Amino acid sequence: MSSFYLTPALLMVLLLVEPGLRYASGSPIPESRPVNNDLSQRVHLISASNPQFDALLQEHFPAIAASAQYETIKATSVIVANDTRFRIKAFTLRWTVVHQDGSRETSYTMAFPEVRIGNLLPGRDTVLEPNHFGLASPVTHLEETSMASRATSRSHVSDVYASLDNQYSNADLITSLLAAKEIQVTIDGLVFGTGVFVGKDKYGLLPKFTCERNGAIDEALAVKTSIEHGESVQATLERDIATGLTSVEPDESCLTARGREASRLLELLRRKGSSHLEQAVARLSQAQRITLHRLPSVH
Repeated sequence: MSSFYLTPALLMVLLLVEPGLRYASGSPIPESRPVNNDLSQRVHLISASNPQFDALLQEHFPAIAASAQYETIKATSVIVANDTRFRIKAFTLRWTVVHQDGSRETSYTMAFPEVRIGNLLPGRDTVLEPNHFGLASPVTHLEETSMASRATSRSHVSDVYASLDNQYSNADLITSLLAAKEIQVTIDGLVFGTGVFVGKDKYGLLPKFTCERNGAIDEALAVKTSIEHGESVQATLERDIATGLTSVEPDESCLTARGREASRLLELLRRKGSSHLEQAVARLSQAQRITLHRLPSVH
């Protein structure tokens, strides 16, 4: 599993993927289900000390290269390279910050596509396309699916870069981020579109990802039953939202995930009406539940 060291502190992740950006080192792996740990070695991190780093950003992320904050962004960023033929549905990074006094602070950040009203099934979207790069940065976290492989989203990408530049202009935040002595960055977990999971998973991405998807399907089935029995759909959703808020993750019944899906379905009901809700529930209730196949970690 890839890791490296940086001197600035990294606290959160910004994942940006430029449409059409390709990474082609090494020979491609077969398009069958991966069965060995070579997969985990083909998703790796590229630090700013790598000679490729500047060229990649300047060619494929020109808005960042032209930013007045470029040197700071460069000093506090890492490229995540998916050198495989497989989509990555989610991943987590582990940050261990070493402060000037020698104390250490560890945190985790997760890249998981945001569930949208137009797509209410968690885990359906992709966070990092095959043979593509992502950019991890300290100031915010943005799901890649709003930009990756969407040639028509250039204006949105520009807006995101402008927002990034403004965030890096926050002197107090950046001063704090740059005050750390050292940081160790490691990929903690990877979910591939083939249903394979790789990583030590200290964060708990595997159960979270599974619950988010399967819990959403369970919630759709519960709403479908309410509709068939002539019960109040709104009451069902509000009950499950309340249950989710009082549950503690991880929970085997995925009640917190069901509560989040209930919130999205209730929003759809209020915005679009019962017919749209029933259509969404019908699609969700037919979705396939998942069980991730975990490969042993490579140390």
